[in-house]
Amino acid sequence: MTENMSTNRILASSSRTTHRKLRNKTDRNKKIAHGNVSERISTLFVPLLILLLLFPLLNSHPVAARENIRLIPVDLAQADVQIRADNTVIVTETFYYTHHGEDLSIAFDIGASLSDEMTIVAVKKARVEQGELKDLVNITPKDETRPQSITYKTEKKKDGTRIIVNLSSISGTFAIQITYQWNAGVIKLDGHAMVSNSLCSAPKGTKIDNMIWSITLPSGFAADQANVVAVTSHPTAILQEKNILTIVDNHQFVSRDGMGIALRLPLSAFPLAATKEGLKLTGAEIMSDARNRREMLIHVELLYSNSTRIISILSLTALLFLLVLLIVRHWTPRRRKFLPDYLYWPATAPPAFISILQRNRLRDSDILLSTLLSLTAKKEVAFIDEIFIWRNPDRMDFSSFTPWETLLLQWLFVDDPKYGSVLAAERLRVAARRPDFRMIAQNFRKTLSNDFSHTRLMKRRLTVIFRVSSLILAALFALIAIIFFLVTRIYGSFILLAVAACYAINGLTYTALTQYGAQRRWETLRFAETLGTPRKIILSCQNKLTDVETAITSLPAAVALDRVGDYFFGIKNLPDELFYKTAYAILHVYRDLPIPRHIRRRASSSERKMLFDELNQMERMLIVWDALLKSCLI
Repeated sequence: MTENMSTNRILASSSRTTHRKLRNKTDRNKKIAHGNVSERISTLFVPLLILLLLFPLLNSHPVAARENIRLIPVDLAQADVQIRADNTVIVTETFYYTHHGEDLSIAFDIGASLSDEMTIVAVKKARVEQGELKDLVNITPKDETRPQSITYKTEKKKDGTRIIVNLSSISGTFAIQITYQWNAGVIKLDGHAMVSNSLCSAPKGTKIDNMIWSITLPSGFAADQANVVAVTSHPTAILQEKNILTIVDNHQFVSRDGMGIALRLPLSAFPLAATKEGLKLTGAEIMSDARNRREMLIHVELLYSNSTRIISILSLTALLFLLVLLIVRHWTPRRRKFLPDYLYWPATAPPAFISILQRNRLRDSDILLSTLLSLTAKKEVAFIDEIFIWRNPDRMDFSSFTPWETLLLQWLFVDDPKYGSVLAAERLRVAARRPDFRMIAQNFRKTLSNDFSHTRLMKRRLTVIFRVSSLILAALFALIAIIFFLVTRIYGSFILLAVAACYAINGLTYTALTQYGAQRRWETLRFAETLGTPRKIILSCQNKLTDVETAITSLPAAVALDRVGDYFFGIKNLPDELFYKTAYAILHVYRDLPIPRHIRRRASSSERKMLFDELNQMERMLIVWDALLKSCLI
């Protein structure tokens, strides 16, 4: 008597502990079932929304130069261009910076010109006080034989020359001045003197707050005689005064390749101008090309300045549309009145369909294991000593089986000299290493998906339309992201790639359910919630199934729904007489455990412990097989 009371107390304590765990798990399952949309949406959209919030920071850092040269913002970029009558063009560029702290390397890229003979005259540094240069000193070329605090070096590039200035202990506002000369900067072309030079040698991607270009023509030459095209990132007016042309841009912009000037001048002012051999362009084409580059830079800068707005609007609109698709996809008719037997269909339907309805996707391990249990319930497969055995390996008639059940039997139980028609863990591990295993697994998925698409549960045509549309939109967003990045060089463009990935995932998994399918999905979600309390399932199915039949048919569905723990917890907490009946029936059908002739209403503690141990062992074996199938199908 004392032993029975002690055993009952232990079982009761275990039951209460397990009940608390299940209650917490059931609450989570309800949130998952009722809030399946919210979980998927949060999983999908929260990272994207974080990216959108961080987008202004991403937008503030265009792609840097290749040699890890820092892109220091420029307060003011000045260029003084002197065009002389002896055909030389002398350019003095001055860049104003504000920087504090550490050693610094700044790059300057001098682009191409109509003349190929460029000479660097001087590189200087100065302090800036009240907008004026102070203590202007020459920077010497780098000499490896002696220590130098400020140096520069030059590198030849395909499209010009790069100057790298190395500074140490820079703090405050300073300026770097570069002077270079084109020896034959003026050429004779189509009866005119042509000058076409790149300007603004700050490396591509550098932010510049203000820009002033001054072009000085030969003395005695009126500025209004020059045909000038300023290739800048904003529309600018050209001020004319005597022989000086001034171009001012007070709007912030980003330095880009192609900035510069193109001038067509009267040939009479340049008696020494000569033609350039190998030049195939005409003067009109050079001026037209400059105008086209200006229009392109203006549009690129406009796109860059509005990039945050454009990408945010595109991304949010796309995500809202995808949200609508997900809501429609997961809609279930919750307010409709269902018949009392609403849990009958999930308990008896093919477990593979149950799994697809719950997740709208294939989860191979659950589907395979639940199908094996379904075949076990049909006495086609035996589950003994942690192995599955095909009882009828010589079967020729498969008319009573679904196509995927037939494929599974012929796939996993193919006759083997070593294992015969037995599916053991070692055999599965060895088979998973073969190339044909993946191919047959893919064929199994395709067969199952094809059968599901031909049921009353799914709108096949609408599903195809939504999937194709989502994939097209994914490709479109990916293309926009790539083009946007190539044009603007903004890392934030990759947010659109994330949106494209979301649409691609949706395109591969979207399933449009019929009204009948939505109803069955609702019933499936309720069934998943109710597995911990099997008496509700028994009451719902009582007009069509006995209580024992309901418990037997519910196990494959519980495996398909990944609710094995809930199922066995519910069975163990049934009233004694019902527990003994269902426990013996489950163990007899699935484990070939013999059923006693008479099942007592109140069994001994040893018998109850034996049933609990057998059920626990069966639950552990199912968990092990599920993990094994997952590892083999990764």
